[in-house]
Amino acid sequence: LTEDVRDALSRCEVCLHDALLDPGALRFLPPGAEVLPVGKRSGSHSLQQEEISALIRRHARRGKRVLRLKGGDPGIFGRLAEEVRAVEDLALPYRVLPGLSSFQAAARWGILPTSRGLSRGFTVITPRGDGGEEAPIGRDARAEAPVFIYMGTERAEEIRRTLAAEGRPPEEPAAVLFGIGSPGAAPIRTSLAGIPEAVRSAREAAGDGAVPPGLIVVGAAAAGSWTNHGLLAGKRVLLTAGGAARDKAEEAVRD
Repeated sequence: LTEDVRDALSRCEVCLHDALLDPGALRFLPPGAEVLPVGKRSGSHSLQQEEISALIRRHARRGKRVLRLKGGDPGIFGRLAEEVRAVEDLALPYRVLPGLSSFQAAARWGILPTSRGLSRGFTVITPRGDGGEEAPIGRDARAEAPVFIYMGTERAEEIRRTLAAEGRPPEEPAAVLFGIGSPGAAPIRTSLAGIPEAVRSAREAAGDGAVPPGLIVVGAAAAGSWTNHGLLAGKRVLLTAGGAARDKAEEAVRD
């Protein structure tokens, strides 16, 4: 677990959790929290996705702090988009807390997605389609997948030319993310053709001409975004309290 998720566990009132999860994680729940196992395994679903989404909506509308706890990272085959839409449709406030995926955990056995001199990248794909049917994983299917390019901002123009030469359209959605883990960070939305200009703008904003480390995303995924809801949606809040009082103030603002 990340510290953010552990903190969310300690504060939640209703926890809907997956089957592919270390049950030890639930020890961080506060006394009296309602625990709902909603796990799905291949060919065996305790609840259908529509029922899980309905449970999230129902408890959120009761004013409860609801935590949808998943194994791995919810953004990788985790039905995150469907469950966010379930609360988006009702304009309910929410947060998305990234997790650690199983391909990252494989490093403990020496199975590395990247390794100098061995591999410069990797593909994450499933042979299942939207409805669970078989789907291709061949070269054409992989070519349609979004591309996440690390440490590439200094070669933005070369990246644009290479992907364009492979047939990706210039208007294809793209994003450049700098300081992705920093407070207040936000993606620069653009297109494949606009990537070099986005990097140039970031360099000028830095003031010293240096290209900050960044992540380039090309494909439909780059156009995705979440919406802020609630009374303080998208607003910056100044808290003057310190110590334990600050923790309580942060909790009140978040709620």
